[in-house]
Amino acid sequence: IVPVSAVLLFAVLVVFAIVFVARPEIHKRLMLVATISILQAPLDRIFFALNAGIAPGLRPGAMPPPPVAVTLASGIIAVGLIVVAMICDWRSQGRVHAAYLVSGGVVAALTYLRIPLSATPVWDAVAGFLAAFAG
Repeated sequence: IVPVSAVLLFAVLVVFAIVFVARPEIHKRLMLVATISILQAPLDRIFFALNAGIAPGLRPGAMPPPPVAVTLASGIIAVGLIVVAMICDWRSQGRVHAAYLVSGGVVAALTYLRIPLSATPVWDAVAGFLAAFAG
């Protein structure tokens, strides 16, 4: 659920950023949040390496995936980066822009909702459907 939801969230944020390209104050904030949201994958790789140890040939695909709850650490870091951007906005503009509040809230909500959603039969069906493409 983590990679699928991350790619979908990134795509949605970029589409909304493109829609608002004529309004740079919204566009740049949505692009920043989209970029931060997709950083969870490389952050997860760092935590994987720290947890599994670094050995020749060891990579995330060589072992079974960890539980979804393990991704909370990278999600918290990503949300923290969005909060830093909000603080910079507040300090420079005197307020936090609504684009940060909405998109940052969606990123935070998805980060925490992945755990219960990953245990649902609906996600099992979606995962089975997507796995069928892999062969």
